[in-house]
Amino acid sequence: MLGLTLVASALTGAAVDGMAQEEGRRRISPDWMSVDAANQRVDLDIVAGLTTVNNAWNFNGYADGDMTIAVPLGWQVQIHFSNQDANYPHSVGIVEIEDPMPVSGDETTMAFPRAFSLKFVGGLFDEDTFAFKVNRTGKFWLFCGVPVHGRNGMWDYFVVSDEISEPYVEVPEGS
Repeated sequence: MLGLTLVASALTGAAVDGMAQEEGRRRISPDWMSVDAANQRVDLDIVAGLTTVNNAWNFNGYADGDMTIAVPLGWQVQIHFSNQDANYPHSVGIVEIEDPMPVSGDETTMAFPRAFSLKFVGGLFDEDTFAFKVNRTGKFWLFCGVPVHGRNGMWDYFVVSDEISEPYVEVPEGS
């Protein structure tokens, strides 16, 4: 897939910082992402239920893989997670992509040590902060571990690459 994306980017001129931007998508610098390039650290404020997208089962307003957060290999990531959905508890973790998609967080494999919020399976109505280092490349899910939440669209992508020098967020055009 990456090879096809790189070929397409060569034809469209869409390559940015070593990784190709997918057609129909744009890179943004959201206010919920703080980058400290000198110390190779990115802070992310991830909010569950920020909007009504996917019946509030979303992260920062994105669901069903519409958002991709990309981080350079070797960087430290700190996630401040909060839940604005008054109806349901939620959680967040960086997990391995699996087929079929897990029903619950207890069926997932964490991509990195400590890369998940408290009560990953039970969920939170409040907030939590956790930090981890991205020590291998790959494409993973930003996933709500509460039963049926992830499978019902409460997931996005989290990519670690040795081809980029700074983190970025990519979303569909027009969003």
